[in-house]
Amino acid sequence: MTMQTARSTGLVPYIPDNAPFNEEQRAWLNGFLAGIFSAAQPAAVADTLPSLKIAVLYASQSGTAEGLARKVAKGLKSKGHIASLSSLEGYTPAALAEERYAIFIASTYGEGDAPDAVQPFYEKLCVEHFPRYQDLSYSVLALGESHYEHFCKFGIDLDNKLASLGAVRLHDRVDCDVELDEVFAQWKQGLYSRLESRRRSASCQKCPVLVRHNFLT
Repeated sequence: MTMQTARSTGLVPYIPDNAPFNEEQRAWLNGFLAGIFSAAQPAAVADTLPSLKIAVLYASQSGTAEGLARKVAKGLKSKGHIASLSSLEGYTPAALAEERYAIFIASTYGEGDAPDAVQPFYEKLCVEHFPRYQDLSYSVLALGESHYEHFCKFGIDLDNKLASLGAVRLHDRVDCDVELDEVFAQWKQGLYSRLESRRRSASCQKCPVLVRHNFLT
């Protein structure tokens, strides 16, 4: 049975009993062909793409950051990822250390500060002075108003602090003004693209490696 015939019929190709191979060689070849046939099925490739577990975290004073975070979490779920949504209010640096992917949407309040309810989280984060987030990939969307002196300062500070603690930027920070729809859409598209690359990379790491077997010598 040829590989083309096997694909059209859905049957796994095999070495017939009358082929000039001994039993051990025929068994190895049948296993090899079965592996090739399985890898060639388009549906099987799609099924192997893993779901990434992603924390979507927001720091909101007026509700804007929360609303954007909900949109991001919904978009991630629609793409097959496992997305959790949480405010940084009551969140802890220790919980963050357990994550592998985290998306931050952070508003700046007052004179460049974190929103009131989020200040305890950031104060605890600032106590950390050694890399403990080396397994974390993250991105920050910073929200602010450009007519203020400290435009997006909290988001900028959060981004820099995470990097100083060993975390890796999955996608560069973007600073948003009041009119943010277009910038938000561009950042989100770039973020989803980076996550898809990570997803495919993780899938490829699970692909079987075919080893040549010189059994005919």
